Amino acid sequence: AEGFSLVREHYTLTGTAKVELKRGRIVKVRTIDGQDKLIEDAFPILEASHIFGREFKPDGNGNQIAPPVKMDRQWMRVAGVSDQNVLQFSDLIDVSAADAADDQGIIHAKLRPGVKLRGELDITVPRPIRNGFVEVCIVEGKGNRIPGSERNLPVEFYNRTGFTWQDTVPVKSDGSFEFESLPPGGHAQLFAIVDGYQSRLPTLEEIGEYLKKNDAGGDLAFELTKQMGREILPLLYPLRDSKDGVIEIEVPCIPTTELHVKVVSPTGE
Repeated sequence: AEGFSLVREHYTLTGTAKVELKRGRIVKVRTIDGQDKLIEDAFPILEASHIFGREFKPDGNGNQIAPPVKMDRQWMRVAGVSDQNVLQFSDLIDVSAADAADDQGIIHAKLRPGVKLRGELDITVPRPIRNGFVEVCIVEGKGNRIPGSERNLPVEFYNRTGFTWQDTVPVKSDGSFEFESLPPGGHAQLFAIVDGYQSRLPTLEEIGEYLKKNDAGGDLAFELTKQMGREILPLLYPLRDSKDGVIEIEVPCIPTTELHVKVVSPTGE
């Protein structure tokens, strides 16, 4: 039904079916670039998106429309590729806001260049580096903050409450790596691993200091995260105040533990 999304279907032994519907939200987006050129193949991405491919479909009028989605899927960015084949992003959009759409129900999104994150593993990691990768995860809610405090939930590290963007790049033999374009304004959650080393794990106290210093999450969010007793937390880096669109970082690392496994036959050979 228009404006509703399927919650679940109930079947009985008699063969009758009961379909339960719940009020949903229809999201329609029109995307332009920095020169106000219409971009019909951009990717609108809603929070909690688990769709492989395009959740939004073209409507034939230059817009893209999603099927009715859950009302709590609030945050969205639109991604697209520039003429130079580099990813660009819209600002973070609250699709539930009263002024998010025009009088025809269309949200207008404008693509802008992302931020380049350029980094290097610290000098404790011997060169040349082998089999290295860096993963970044960006989770955003109100004010580009890491979600949690506004919903009375723990800070959502590597979770899908809020708009989420993830990417992975290899580490070069000299220890350097580069994310060519990331959504700007939020906070990069980063984890690196190479042969024999990984990025250092921050303490809860360091996480709390970062959240306060960078206005990245509320006190309540930190306290709830602290209660969870997480053993693994990512390094955090602000994606703001870039110099010419580039942010440079150094990633502190620690040695990993080696595990040697010997596989034998049932006879012990």
